[in-house]
Amino acid sequence: MRVDQTLAFAAIAIQFACSQPSAPAATISFASVSAGGSHTCGLSTEGRTYCWGSNTFAQLGGGPSTLLESHFYPAVVAVDVAFMAVSAGGLHTCALDASGTAYCWGANQYGQLGIGSDPAPERCRSTPCASTATAVSGALQFRVITAGWGHTCALSRSGDVYCWGDNRQGELGTDSIQLGTSTPTRVARPGDADFVALGAGQWHTCAVSADGRAYCWGQNNWGQVDRPRRTRASRKTPLSYRAAGRRY
Repeated sequence: MRVDQTLAFAAIAIQFACSQPSAPAATISFASVSAGGSHTCGLSTEGRTYCWGSNTFAQLGGGPSTLLESHFYPAVVAVDVAFMAVSAGGLHTCALDASGTAYCWGANQYGQLGIGSDPAPERCRSTPCASTATAVSGALQFRVITAGWGHTCALSRSGDVYCWGDNRQGELGTDSIQLGTSTPTRVARPGDADFVALGAGQWHTCAVSADGRAYCWGQNNWGQVDRPRRTRASRKTPLSYRAAGRRY
């Protein structure tokens, strides 16, 4: 659910002007954007993070003083950190700062914020949540982060993938966790795979290795993880997906 910064689109400044009464007075130029379930977030060329759309579970990151109401214009995320990547998920958002530290905010009913054993510092309509950017536990450093519906995955600088949140469909890439976890958990590398790219879907996750192989895990009801002729069952560990001998 994230527009990868390596794509040409991410390098093009997007001009976004609004006519809403409370909209920013100046035009905002964006370097990248990410579309979530019902909200959107973007990084401006000036280094600020903006989000807009549904804020039912504080996924816009406006802080505890902000009402849980939708924004039809870009609103600044309440954080003192300058982010270099942002990914909007189903009901939450995650980002990386320049050092590779991960931050998340929004709904946390599945542990998708990755903030450890504490369910969340706040409640949004009885759902655990965080309205401000909260550091992910584990002090890990990442170069890519991607948010799914109820889970989040990130790619470390060493080529390892870590996931946290909902695992009922195997979207975390491990069969040792049944329901989910709020702690970043390393996905076992298949063979000598060195991951270089990563993307999270609604209930599945895929990664690309340095040699061009695509690996996927999670829900497979539409063949999004494995070719349907094999099985439609969810896959809880990475599986190399190859079609007609081609690599991705």
